[in-house]
Amino acid sequence: MLLFHVRQAMNKNVAPRLPKLSNMNDKNSDVLPSDFYTPLADAVVELERRRKSPTLLQMAREKVKLTPELEVLNEKPHLVMFRQILTPITETIVFFDLAKKYNLTPLVIEYLEDKFVSTGNTFKRCLGKMPIHQFTDKNNFDVIKYCTVVDFNSHVGHTLGSVATNKGESLKDFHHDLFFKTLDIKPIVISRDGSTWFKQYESSHEYYQSFLNIFIRDAILFETFYDHGSASDFTYNTVLPAYTASVDSFQHKPLIVRATYDNDIKDYTILDYYPTKVGEILKEKGYI
Repeated sequence: MLLFHVRQAMNKNVAPRLPKLSNMNDKNSDVLPSDFYTPLADAVVELERRRKSPTLLQMAREKVKLTPELEVLNEKPHLVMFRQILTPITETIVFFDLAKKYNLTPLVIEYLEDKFVSTGNTFKRCLGKMPIHQFTDKNNFDVIKYCTVVDFNSHVGHTLGSVATNKGESLKDFHHDLFFKTLDIKPIVISRDGSTWFKQYESSHEYYQSFLNIFIRDAILFETFYDHGSASDFTYNTVLPAYTASVDSFQHKPLIVRATYDNDIKDYTILDYYPTKVGEILKEKGYI
């Protein structure tokens, strides 16, 4: 099933502004989501410095308990992205380009035991209803083609690892195959299912501080946290308290870089879309 959508691209000469949260409590009133971020070049230097600190190493090993599949993070500097399923959306391609540029080992942490939803989580929805970028017209509007590959009514509420596409493929295998055909990188090399680690906790409110602690001395997180729109509730209620607790615990901020192009003011909206090549692969696979 195909649908078309046209959305105006952002002004490429103006960086998106992050307004101050109006509902912050007193404890966090001096912290903004924009304070989370460190420029990637600076984060690489700082990560190298921190990894030489025996004190931080001891603290990290005491406070960060990784399950075996994630212990690879202890071995060498990583650039990490957390997405429920590895998929070749444009931000993932940018992520791998930046990891290569800065000589960091890329790792995508998946969460295959998370629940599949049709609303409330843009990324999960795009795994089933894929926005494919066609072109940007002369009026600076992005033309998007949507390809629905999952029967949402049949799979909402199921774990992502159990969801199948309309052609009977595992949703995970489907997106991993798209990833391999788009970037020629084997998913098994650069992704790990973190479900066992995440399932130790009752909710994201509980696991997020432990998650951010990983980025004190073992890795850099590639992510954007929004303080406007529907995603602001998660930023305010979950990420901000976890960030503050992590800083208080280590007296260092987690190393987080904004999920976007490297130091360039570009069109941030296109990161949410799949590149045109993915549409060509979907056509070959019979989904279009």
